[in-house]
Parts: sequence; C-alpha cells; structure tokens
Amino acid sequence: MTKFPVLFFLYFLSLNFVVAQNLSDKTLLTISNNEVKVSEFEKVYEKNLDLVQDPSQKEIDNYFPLFVSYKKKLMQAKELGLDTTAAYTKELSGYRKDLAAPYFKDPKEEEKLLKEAYERSQYEIKVSHILIMVSEDASAADTAKAYKKLLSIRKEIIAGKISFENAAVKYSEDPSAKKNHGELNWMTVFYMVYHFESGAYNTNVGEVSMPVRTSYGYHLAKVIEKRKSSGKVQVAHIILRTDRPGISNRDSMLLAKKILADTIYAKLEKGEKFTDLARTYSDDNRSAMNGGMLPALGVGKLMPEMEKVAFSLEDGEFSKPYLTKFGWDILKVVKRYPILSYEESKESLSRELKKDNRSKYIEKSVIDHLKVKYTITPKNKIFEKVEKNIDSLYLSSGWKYKSELVSDVILVVEKENVSALSYIKFLEENPVNAKNKYSLSFVLASKRKEFIDKEILRYYDNNLENEYSEFQDVMSNYREGILIYNLMNEKIWGKSYSDTLGLEKFYEKNKSEYMWPERADLILVKAFNEEAATKAKKYLKKGKSKEYIEEKLNKGSNIQVTVQSGIITDDNEVLPEGFEWKKGVSKIYKKSDTDFVIVDVKAFVKPQVKTLEESEGSVRVDYQNYLEAEWNKELKDNYEVTVDEKVYSSMKKKYNQ
Repeated sequence: MTKFPVLFFLYFLSLNFVVAQNLSDKTLLTISNNEVKVSEFEKVYEKNLDLVQDPSQKEIDNYFPLFVSYKKKLMQAKELGLDTTAAYTKELSGYRKDLAAPYFKDPKEEEKLLKEAYERSQYEIKVSHILIMVSEDASAADTAKAYKKLLSIRKEIIAGKISFENAAVKYSEDPSAKKNHGELNWMTVFYMVYHFESGAYNTNVGEVSMPVRTSYGYHLAKVIEKRKSSGKVQVAHIILRTDRPGISNRDSMLLAKKILADTIYAKLEKGEKFTDLARTYSDDNRSAMNGGMLPALGVGKLMPEMEKVAFSLEDGEFSKPYLTKFGWDILKVVKRYPILSYEESKESLSRELKKDNRSKYIEKSVIDHLKVKYTITPKNKIFEKVEKNIDSLYLSSGWKYKSELVSDVILVVEKENVSALSYIKFLEENPVNAKNKYSLSFVLASKRKEFIDKEILRYYDNNLENEYSEFQDVMSNYREGILIYNLMNEKIWGKSYSDTLGLEKFYEKNKSEYMWPERADLILVKAFNEEAATKAKKYLKKGKSKEYIEEKLNKGSNIQVTVQSGIITDDNEVLPEGFEWKKGVSKIYKKSDTDFVIVDVKAFVKPQVKTLEESEGSVRVDYQNYLEAEWNKELKDNYEVTVDEKVYSSMKKKYNQ
C-alpha cells in the first residue's frame, strides 16, 4: 500500500470519529424548551439493549417514544417537587451509602490482610514475652529509653548471659511474669493485638524478636513452639462453681461439688442426655439454657484447662470431671471444625477482620492514597488558635467550647475551605473516651489528625460522582428510578387504592365487563375410602344436608369425608377431572384409593354482573390501565416535543438503522 492511501484512510477514520463525537453533542429533541442531547438517548439506549427481550424494541423507531415518555415523566416529577421530599432524600441517601461503601476500601490491602490471616491460621504458636511499659503519649526520650532497654535485654539473652524466662521474671513489667515467667497460652490469628501477633509470627521457633511496639509498650517475643492448627471445636459443658464469694470452707465446697460432678458423670455413663443434665445442674446459666452449648472456638479462646480437654476428645465424647479455677467442669465435644481452604474461610475471616484493630489499615490505605492525590493544606496556626483555648476539662464528659468561636479557614482540601467551626463541632461531637489515660496534648494531636482524615474522606465522598463515571451513572439511575417510581405510585398504583370513589365510578361505568358465567349451586363430598363414598352418594340422592352427611360418616377422630357447599364455575379446581356439568348427583369419581369425589348440583345460577367486592382485583388492574392512559394524554397535552429530524436520521444511521 502506498503512503497516500494510508494517510487518506487514517484521515477518513478520524473524520468519522469527529462526526460521531459532534453528533453526540447535538440536540436531538426539545421538551417544553428543555434540550435533550443525542448523548442522553444513546446512554439509555445502549445500556438497555441487552435487557430488552423483544427484538422490535431494539429498533430506535420503537424505543424512541418510550424514551420521550420517560423524559416527560421525569420533568413532571421534578415540577411536582418529588425530588425535594424528605422520604425521597432519605431513600436516595441510603442507596448512595451502600453504593459508595466499596470506594472506601482498598481491595488489595484487604486481600493482603485476609491472606496473611489465613496463613497464620494454619499454625498455633506458644509464645513468651517481656514487656517494658511505655504510654502511647510518652515523650520521644522516654520511648527511646524503653526501646534501648529492651535491646539491651535482648543482647543479654542472645549472648547466653540470662535465659528468656529469667529475664522475664527480672525485667518484665507484665505483673503475671513473676508467676508464668512470661509464658503466654497457645495463640493463633486474631488472639493478640495485631503488632504483637505479627512480631510473634515473624519470629522463628527458639528465636527472640526485635522490640515490638503496642499500646502497652515495647515487647520482646520468643516463640517456644509452633504446631499445625487444631481448627475450632464446639463444646457443651456442665460447670459446678466453687468460686462463689463468701465461702468460708473452700475445701468442703470442692469436695461437695466433686461428689455431685461424679454423680452427673455416672448419669452420663448410663446414657442420660448431656443437654438435660446441663439444664438441671450447670451453674453457667446462659449456656445451661441451651443444654450447655458454647460457640465454636479456637485455641486461645477457651480456659487453658478446658482447651486442653476439648482438643483431646473426638466428636460426641464427654470428659471426666476436671477442675478449673471456677470449679468442677464436665465437657462434651459437639463438633470439631478443621481449617478450610482460603475461599471457604474467607467470609469468616472477613468478619473477624472487621472486628479487629488491623481493619483500620484498609481505610488508612485509602486515606494515604487520597493524601497523595489531593492537595491538603492544614492551617496549623488556626488549629493552634483553637486548641490553646481548650483546657483539661476536655478530657471529661460534657465538654463544650466556651471561648470566642473561630470562623477562620482551618483546612483546605483541594480548593474547598473548611471552617474552624467545623473542627470545634467535631471536638464537641466526638468526646474523649471515658477510659482515656493520655495527656491533653496527645489527645488533641490525635483529634486533629482524625478530623483532617475525616474531612479528606468527606470531600472524597462528595466528589465520587465527579471522579467515577460508573458511580455517577448508577446514582443517576437510582435518582431517576426512584422519582419515576414515586410519580407512578402517585398517579397510578397508589391512587388506585386511595381513590375509592374513582374506583367505584370506573366500576359502575364498566361493570358489564365483569360478569359471572353460568355457575352451579352444589354440594361436593370428598371421601377417603370407597365405602364412605358409596354411602355419601346415597345420602345425596336422598337430599340430605352437608351437616347430616358429616354427622353420619365422621365419628370422633375417624374422619371419612369432607363436605363443601357453594356456588362455583365449571372451571373450579375442586371439581374432578372430566366432571359432567349437569343437574343432580354425579357418579363417584375415583382419583386414588383414598380420594373419591361425588357432586350434587342443586341448581344452575344464570350469568350475572359481579359485585365490586367480587371483581375488585380485575377492576383495580383495569382502573390502573385507565389512569395510565389518562396520564399519558395529560403528558402529551402539557409537554410540547420537537424532534430534530436530521439529527434523528443521522443517529439511526450510526446504529445502521
């Protein structure tokens, strides 16, 4: 191919693109002086192409009137103020909140945390730790001092100058270390705070971690042992408590409860139900109501004594009485749950993740991204101006800002100004936790960061429509869909129920359309054996009543027949198949060995008009169709439509129509 034809071909393509682009920007029609662009029609038309079942509706000539009608209804809904009602605003807000939720998550960060949790759930580790306490609001010097102290202790341990266990007794500020030498229970994922868990799982068996920071201070962790996960176990238990306050002779109480525990165990051995015995004897009132049942739990979530017994039993087995710090306990394993695959575990892991403090890293990832994306300008002098008027009373409940209100701009997110009044309101509406143990300066620094992050997310939330076209499209669909639904409910569906006078007038005008066909006044007997059917037919021939037949053939609990009477049409489902529509007693119709039907047609009722009550369902549907037809006439009269035929023709050509 020569150079010229190639250039001409590219020019031709670009020209077609410009023409198509210009066509989308052109006005396709006007509705009462409101312009509608080609692009508006195209967006709705193309979106619904795959949803339309009738092929003819895919033709623009057939689809276009529906679009025009839709636009008219939308205009009328807005003119009636349906987009300003509290109910509409609330409903739309609910839809938007649900739609926006995924935009405030980082799927990659969430997936990373879930996979990390799953990998850790495969193993259980036994850990010892040494804690040097340092508050989160400690000075940099105090924080560094604690860190260096732990480094020094770690060097001693690694050099063999002191064992980890003795170092825990000597140095650890965890009060329990004096007794347990720093040793903790077996643990798995979601058992300890995230940073400690990470420090432990990232340390090899027998090794000592580097200092790990948590809200308690700095820790050294030593992994003593690592094993494959035992999964979860669901148990039921019967506990006989011996830890009641005011007991003067604990030994006699232990002995008395042990005798009772042995008695209960003997009953279990003889086959009595665990659930019944738990309800009768267990001192754990909450679980006793459910037969002693506890939720399925993994390692680290049960008392050490209970955990050891639970994981030593198989499904359905129960233990001998064993002693815990609360009293004598008997345990039954209901079911063992092994570790599932990642996909099978994902839902439960996700629930655990949401409850755990590590979930904040998902939102933090979004905020960090937004801080890079947006221009964020905190006005630190204004923050300081507000904060200097806040004293230690802020750390108590019921605090209100009492100094002169500051209305200066305190923060700029992109080009949007945030007033200092917003910060003051935030401080008042987000009081300090009653258990707060931190200094005022630390709390205010945390609150300032929290406020800035909140404002960044608020700006992001308010601009989702501008930043994500797919979000804008779905919200537009919600917005318009709710409006159209509410308008149709007002004009048609709701009106057909609320306008009882209109419904009655419509019925009176059209009641000849709602006729009963010829019907039969009859008695129908259904018998459950052939002998009863024969007797019932004999009674019917003698003209006996429904009550007479029931009294003769049904004795006490021995029910042989059921009898119905009424006026019905020949297509009623109670009639047997092949029923001969004539006056008198029918033959016996046998459906099965336990299903016989006999019908006595007393008289025929001539065709007649149904009452409104009898035909209400059909009348209401027809009334709705009438209201819609009248509404469409109203729309046609009130909204003048002008179509640009040239643009319309060009648009059809674009779709090869």
